[in-house]
Amino acid sequence: MDVTLLAMAAILAGTPVPTPPPPAHVRPSTETAEIADPGSCRGSGGPVDLRRILFFENRALEFDSPEGPMRISLLGPHVDIDALNPNPRFTGFRQNIGNAVGRGENDADVVLKLGLLDDRLVVYWRETVQNRPYRQGLFSVLGMRLEAVCEGRAAGVEISD
Repeated sequence: MDVTLLAMAAILAGTPVPTPPPPAHVRPSTETAEIADPGSCRGSGGPVDLRRILFFENRALEFDSPEGPMRISLLGPHVDIDALNPNPRFTGFRQNIGNAVGRGENDADVVLKLGLLDDRLVVYWRETVQNRPYRQGLFSVLGMRLEAVCEGRAAGVEISD
């Protein structure tokens, strides 16, 4: 029944008109807020504005490359790329991003996200450090391999004892 008809019926009956509930308040999730404004990083081609990345929630997706259709999957700190069509030249690719961006003998503890930057498929990585500025960066997906694009630090203040 129409809301206007209900209100008119309530007025004629002498009862108070029910008011509709207020609209729900929507708050962004913490994860989205952390990724929504990651800042920038520097690569060999200069600074890269990470706010231009369109992030995907998918942990895996299919994409076209010069070598044919591929599937990329994010598994913890690992990036797996596999050819979808059987191809003896391309058996698969796996890279541990934590190892690739780690310093010294330790792997970095990282979270990964897939995204698009200037129509290029990229893997965004961010250290999972708390209470200090974290390192972050990008790898570009080039068929069956990854190429480092940039690395930087998030804005913040580092305090030491």
